[in-house]
Amino acid sequence: MTRRVKIQKYSDRFANENNIINNKISDHNNNFLPMPIKIWPFEGKLIFVILSFWCIFGLFILGSASWWVANKEIGDWAFFLKRQIAWYIPGITIFLFVLNTNIRDLLKISKPIFYILLFLIGSTIFFGSTINGSTRWLILGPLKMQPSELIKPFCILESANLFAHWNLVKDEKKIISLATFGY
Repeated sequence: MTRRVKIQKYSDRFANENNIINNKISDHNNNFLPMPIKIWPFEGKLIFVILSFWCIFGLFILGSASWWVANKEIGDWAFFLKRQIAWYIPGITIFLFVLNTNIRDLLKISKPIFYILLFLIGSTIFFGSTINGSTRWLILGPLKMQPSELIKPFCILESANLFAHWNLVKDEKKIISLATFGY
């Protein structure tokens, strides 16, 4: 068998697999996920299973650790569970939004959000509060937040953006970026 025939066979097989995947994706347009779980890579399935396990197992741990205090102080043994579930809803909504968003679009908005959150972290030095023994909280009207927690996903996106083009970046920008990220 000649090399040209081998390449053609591989090319045909690859095109056939892509057509199968594209057909499965086009049949799947009405769900929350961008593609059916059947064709996810193993790592994606593993992360999804671990994330689901942590959410459910975390509720059991929270319930067993807080029911007595919640019943004694608030009068509702499930107060902290209800609160945690109420925070799961926006968390899962944001997760699904990010999952269905193109990575290039996320990278476009990550830089300004990263620098805004970096500014907010710096402002905690002057305007920060301590809540339940935890420092560096900002209170902006009814919103209480720790910008150091919110910046983490944007730091990952900005690091990926920087290191993906590392060879093209000038030395001055490398030094500034590394100093900003704290490496």
